[in-house]
Amino acid sequence: MINSPEILRLIERNSLFHGIPRELLEPIFRIGKLVTLMPGEKLLSPGVINEYVFIIISGTLSVQNTPSLSVKPIAKLTSGECIGEMSVIICSLVAAYVIATTSCELFAIDYFSFWSLIDSSNEAERNILFIMVRRIRHSNEVMADRLIHFVNSRQ
Repeated sequence: MINSPEILRLIERNSLFHGIPRELLEPIFRIGKLVTLMPGEKLLSPGVINEYVFIIISGTLSVQNTPSLSVKPIAKLTSGECIGEMSVIICSLVAAYVIATTSCELFAIDYFSFWSLIDSSNEAERNILFIMVRRIRHSNEVMADRLIHFVNSRQ
């Protein structure tokens, strides 16, 4: 159980939990666990099963195509954002590396608690839809930029 009022406030302000009544969140706060990562430590790796949605409490995570932080990241995620939701939602293997670029503290929500929240809250459904659409749009922008760079480099 999360006992820190500051951590609870950070988690509640996360875009996944926006507008969800506290009574629906309390079971998640009791079951969820804190995860600590050191810089360079991998949270997720391609081809691995992920059973958690992680809320970043502090620190920065890098989403990478390779396990090297020297390559330009697909995305950088910071406090208040979530990660792991895509692989949990579609029950698939992780598609990218997620690596701590700083010391990080995360709140982990297991698969069943996550789906219980989605099933019991229209707000949670809307919130995860918004998060997913934002991620897809960002991915499209990254691919378009890379395509433009590739085309320009060939001319």
